[in-house]
Amino acid sequence: MTPVPWPDRACRFVGDGFDLDDLVGALAERGAFVAGDRVLSATVGDALDAAPAGPELDGDPNLWVVCRATTSGLDRASCELLSQATRLAPELGGGVGALVLAGDATGSVDAAGTFGADVVYLAEHPALAEYRTEPYARVVADALATHRPAAVLLAATTTGRDLAPRVASMLGTGLAADCTDLYVDTWTRLGVAHERLLHMVRPAMAGGVLATCLCPEARPQMATVRPGVFAVQSSPRRPRVERLAVDLLPTDERVEVLERRISPADVDLRDADVVIAGGAGCDASSWHLVEELAQAIGGRVAASRGAVEAGLADRSQQVGQTGATVRPQLYVACGISGALQHAVGMQDSATIVAINRDPEAVVFRLAHFGIVADACEAIPDLIAALGRHGLRPPAG
Repeated sequence: MTPVPWPDRACRFVGDGFDLDDLVGALAERGAFVAGDRVLSATVGDALDAAPAGPELDGDPNLWVVCRATTSGLDRASCELLSQATRLAPELGGGVGALVLAGDATGSVDAAGTFGADVVYLAEHPALAEYRTEPYARVVADALATHRPAAVLLAATTTGRDLAPRVASMLGTGLAADCTDLYVDTWTRLGVAHERLLHMVRPAMAGGVLATCLCPEARPQMATVRPGVFAVQSSPRRPRVERLAVDLLPTDERVEVLERRISPADVDLRDADVVIAGGAGCDASSWHLVEELAQAIGGRVAASRGAVEAGLADRSQQVGQTGATVRPQLYVACGISGALQHAVGMQDSATIVAINRDPEAVVFRLAHFGIVADACEAIPDLIAALGRHGLRPPAG
């Protein structure tokens, strides 16, 4: 195990010679108010139009990604994993396979090809229209047992965290859960070298260390990966499509989905280009300022674990080791100390602004820009500065 590495950025503080208007100007220069790569569907068609036919992969891919289909293609977490898989697959020796389960997988093939899949395995069946553990686990386990890839990745979403351990148990293999990094290397034990082994890195011991998990004896090597830790990067190609037979047992369909309820905060937070997060330095009387700042920039409201436990925000808005991992263009931490539990969920944001009354707060080591002040005093001034630069809350 190794200690979690901390970034130590040269935080520029608001103070003499650098006021809030200068800060807003600096943020604009860094592109903090410009949408990044959050909207993926717009890139799919253009990327595939220019995609090379490329040599067809000989045989089955060695690295698979279990993807989640959406009405427009694939969800963001699947695109992140496919992007990372294209970097790992050559080292594992083989290509990238995308396993898509859906009632109707329209658009999934194009999306998977945009982000690097050499082969798309389609399992379409009415029983797969909504996620249910038994039918999904049956189809995934059967596909993996038949094609025998070296490694399989799933997103550590609610669905992935439920599905992955069931599949691993059915296949008699191991599982590294909630990983934050992946790489391929040789591992030697008792004089025996295990080449091309997937190294799966995850936080351990309350997030204080990073543990590297290995699975040298069983296949496939399986990992769930925290959404947001890998960037989306198109690697367009025209994938081969293989349709899988879906053979379910009567007992696989015992559970019936009656209704779906989705929290808007849970849907939008990881896809937001701007995230405004409040922490324990805010209270019930000042939390509205965090929401007003988010409205002024067009961002989403997030929270530290302390703020959630204080009842200021919903659990679905929590960022950190036990919450979401986000990579927005701009992350503003209001009254957040910067504890490791929170830092691991936001430290890869493109630009970080920290507001904290304590000049020694750890959060300033993570931040590109800092404001040493009470959040309830600094936020109204920052909103005013944004307004002077033409960034105002939308009408209505």
